This record gives sequence, structure tokens and C-alpha cells, in this order.
Amino acid sequence: MPRKTVLIPLLALLLAAAAPAAVKPKLGVYQGYVQVFSHVAVTVRSQRNRNALVTFTFSPSLRQRLLNRHLIYGEKITVYYHPTSLLAVRIKAKQYPGS
Repeated sequence: MPRKTVLIPLLALLLAAAAPAAVKPKLGVYQGYVQVFSHVAVTVRSQRNRNALVTFTFSPSLRQRLLNRHLIYGEKITVYYHPTSLLAVRIKAKQYPGS
């Protein structure tokens, strides 16, 4: 009987170790040209398909960093975003001072 009580916690420990860890979602990348910029969102025209427009909202941290910056129509931009929500986490573009 004591053997069963030792095996059950050991089995539970092995199963817990085999469970996969939470996977961090991979960010999507979208390249294009700025069409409309505000301090809440940016609308981007695709480099590959001139008819495709996508609007990305900014994450709170990105919104704070862009508070005293702006983007100009037609500038190249690369947006790193969460694919499920189109929430922009990081942008790569020429930023100009002022709002």
C-alpha cells in the first residue's frame, strides 16, 4: 500500500513537467505607406496591393511614445502588430517632431 501513495504524486509531477508552457504569440509585420495618421491609429496602404488599406490602433505604450510625433502621408512604414486584434505594438518609420 505505501507504494501507491508514492507513485501518485510522482506521476502528477511528471505530467505537470510535460505540459507545454504558454506560447507567446508571434507578431505580424505589415509594410506599406501612411495614408492617415492620428494619435490613436494609423491607416496603411499595402506595398504589394495598392487597393488594400488596413487600420491599426496603437497600444497604450506606443500611443504615449507618439504623443509629440507625427507621420506624413506617403512615408514608408513597417507596423509590428498582434494578428488577432490589429493592435500595433511597434512601428518603424520616419517620425517628425510636433503633433
